[in-house]
Amino acid sequence: MMSQTLELIFNDAVNKTIKLQLPKIEHSVNESTVKEGMNKLITLDILRPQTGIPTKVHSAQVIDKTTNVLFEN
Repeated sequence: MMSQTLELIFNDAVNKTIKLQLPKIEHSVNESTVKEGMNKLITLDILRPQTGIPTKVHSAQVIDKTTNVLFEN
């Protein structure tokens, strides 16, 4: 079984990295769609992580995780 997580990486006003992970993505994503969504999140000013407020889009990545079940009871 494979699951994918979309990781959005922003920078705050002092250039510190802020990561937001969206687990179990079920649709394919592309650069333009993700960038547009990240910019909208910044424009809407709705993200309030403990580390700082995102002010700039830095990067995004899809993380693949494969789970191999050895046995189940």
